[in-house]
Amino acid sequence: ISKIIQYEITIPNTVTTISDYAFSRSKITNINIPDSVTTIGESAFRGCEKLEVFLKDLTVQNAPAVIMTWPGIG
Repeated sequence: ISKIIQYEITIPNTVTTISDYAFSRSKITNINIPDSVTTIGESAFRGCEKLEVFLKDLTVQNAPAVIMTWPGIG
């Protein structure tokens, strides 16, 4: 029997920055980033091969280009 495990993350509204490599190579499948996040660090989602749902208004002021290479993100 095969189980499908989903790792969903909702970033709290109090967070303004996602650090470099914060979720790098993690098994997250869904992430919801609030408008309070204005900076996403370098390679924050690099190697997140299971990431399917990325919810964020992509008007982040300081977002590295690697986040735009999704799916596969890096």
